[in-house]
Formats: sequence, structure tokens, C-alpha cells
Amino acid sequence: MMTEGDWVFASYRGQKVTGFLLLMRESTVLVQATIPHDLGIIEVSTDRVSWNNNAVICIDDLPGLIDLSLDWKDKEWFEKWTHELSLCKRLTDQNVSMRS
Repeated sequence: MMTEGDWVFASYRGQKVTGFLLLMRESTVLVQATIPHDLGIIEVSTDRVSWNNNAVICIDDLPGLIDLSLDWKDKEWFEKWTHELSLCKRLTDQNVSMRS
């Protein structure tokens, strides 16, 4: 069962969208698209959405999520995603220095 705030996959205008559920209606849902991030909030038929309890966020997704947290003025999300990005950068820097 999907609940508001869950990460979901959706099919929207022929493309796969990853995002989180904002609002459930009788036959449609509102999804904040994060991949691709330029879609914003989309309305999708419930039969075109699947629950994603194992969402994988890649390093390439983090700048878009940080921008989204700034747009929404969500301090908690901003801190979460900037922290994740700093961890990824540290790992990348360590891997580069080990190769040198």
C-alpha cells in the first residue's frame, strides 16, 4: 500500500519517472518527480504508479535533490542530501588518492 511520502516509479507521457508521492486521490496521484527533476509535480493515474520501497539514489541525483530542497525551503532534506553528497565526494577523493 502506498502512502504519502513514499518513493514511487511512474509512467508519464512515455517516460519512466522516479519521485515521491505527494497526494493520493481516488483514481490519480500527485508525484513530485525527482528523475527527471525538470518535470516538477505530475498527476498520474494510480494504475501507472508502483511503490518503490528500495529506491536507489545515485550521486548524479543529489544535485537535483538539493535544488529541490532549496526550492521547497526544506532544511531537513537540504541537510540530508548535502551530507550524502559530502560522503560521496569523500569516497571519490579517497579512491583518487589511493590510485595516485
